[in-house]
Amino acid sequence: MNSTERKKLRDAYFELCMQMGTTHMVTLATHQHWSINKMKALIRHFAGCMDNSGLGGIWSQKPMSQRMNGVFFIEGSELGAAIHTHGLVHIPYGTESFKAQAGKLLWDETCKSGTFKLRELYRPKGAFDYSSKLMKWRNYDHDRIVLLADFMSEKSLSLEPTMQR
Repeated sequence: MNSTERKKLRDAYFELCMQMGTTHMVTLATHQHWSINKMKALIRHFAGCMDNSGLGGIWSQKPMSQRMNGVFFIEGSELGAAIHTHGLVHIPYGTESFKAQAGKLLWDETCKSGTFKLRELYRPKGAFDYSSKLMKWRNYDHDRIVLLADFMSEKSLSLEPTMQR
């Protein structure tokens, strides 16, 4: 993939993030040298716990529009740094205080050695550029990109929100 193609791909991911209505940047750090697959499992667990905390016990049956959604970019591991991830997300439930407190508590439970940061997106393009900076590399491993929708059930992806749900 040449530099023009890499730029087009980054632009497409930025557009996807904007279509999702992302409102926050999340950093999940592990301070560990774990695999990409382990980090993906941690992201999946964290997102499920956030949805459970914000939506209650039937969170997995809720429509995608009511669940935490976004894109995460994994950094670290074989690059010599501890593995961590930056995500641009939309969390449609809870106050800002709830999102920050629940996120910190749940990440502390998910990854005891880790740290959690949540910031509102004031400059979405700047946050995206920082989060996706490794995509500029010629040999970038696109397996480092995580779409939260990939963890959602077919039912969540196809449901339209109604007054009963």
